[in-house]
Amino acid sequence: MSAASTPRFRFFCGDDDFLVNNAARECFEKLAAGADAFSREVIDGAVLRAEEALELVRRFADATLTVSMFGDKRHVWLRGINWLGLDRTSTAEDAKTAAANLLEVLKKNDPAATSIVISAISPNGVRKDVKELKKDGAAVEIKLGKEGRERTQNLDEMLEAECERQGISMSGSVRAVLLEKVGDSPRMATEEIRKLAIYVGVGTPDGGADITTTAGDGRPRITTAMIHELVPEFGEADAFEAAEAFYSGDADYAFSALHRHFFKAPAANHEKAFRALLGNFVKRNRICLQLRALTDARLRGKAEAAEARYAALFGETGTVKSEFHVFKQHPFYLEKLAAGARKFTLRQLIDIQLDLSRLLVELINKDKNNTTPEAIMRAFFTRHLGGAGA
Repeated sequence: MSAASTPRFRFFCGDDDFLVNNAARECFEKLAAGADAFSREVIDGAVLRAEEALELVRRFADATLTVSMFGDKRHVWLRGINWLGLDRTSTAEDAKTAAANLLEVLKKNDPAATSIVISAISPNGVRKDVKELKKDGAAVEIKLGKEGRERTQNLDEMLEAECERQGISMSGSVRAVLLEKVGDSPRMATEEIRKLAIYVGVGTPDGGADITTTAGDGRPRITTAMIHELVPEFGEADAFEAAEAFYSGDADYAFSALHRHFFKAPAANHEKAFRALLGNFVKRNRICLQLRALTDARLRGKAEAAEARYAALFGETGTVKSEFHVFKQHPFYLEKLAAGARKFTLRQLIDIQLDLSRLLVELINKDKNNTTPEAIMRAFFTRHLGGAGA
């Protein structure tokens, strides 16, 4: 790129602070590669009050005009601006003035003397100043989406790219397991991928675990077993492993996972742990029922043909995601659930669904029946795992 076409600054924005700042950091490090510490400056752009934004822009202006000690090119990153949105702070007059001052500083910047990177969290795209920043700043907008298939797909692509950067391989179904484990958190998923790369010895002089399975390009392959062993459960992912283990058809693994599920929770929270697991089972089993029906119709794996023929029979249509509707789920998630659905007949899955509807009544009557939440769920596992694999 010629000097004439070099943008005066680079602008990164989006709703997820981790992803936005990560992308901005990569750009900043690339622009500042080889520069000494005196030529680089990172300024935190987050404020609590609107008047702080005015002082922040003054500091930023000074940083862009400061001459490097050795006369080298300057590199400045204004990181994580949080005052270009719709909240009260962003719409205050001081914040608006600060945004106008920022644009003036950027218009005067000489990219040959100073490279500037700006990252902004959740900016309001209809604001004039934000439009100008996007127009003039070689903008990169990172959108995950709040929910549904689009967000899942974007997260999956992000994880695939991170795996490639870390030199490991992870199939789509394994990435789906990782995402569910970490509660769809991009930050946690990225950190866990880096940890898994260290585990298999990528980039470490002494090597790591004895990994014999590799992808076609020779990269170590991360398996579902590694995810279960090494990745802790975050947030709403509490009930994930026990349900996953149940549908694996492996009784030893299932009962062990069930025990861990309750062991991790204090005794006072066992009823809450029970309800979390029950909710996971209900969501999972109703999709497994639909997948099993499609399998018996010899249409699983032929998504377009199956949807064209049966979608209307499976409930609501349209583009809105529904956890009740098999055709509204992400393909990677369906692939994972289909493996479990094949372990049971349609009749067995129906029996499981009917039994699930009775478990809450058992929980309510646990004191009368002198039982515990874990014992109720263990009996449920016993009733159904004996017939798995049919």
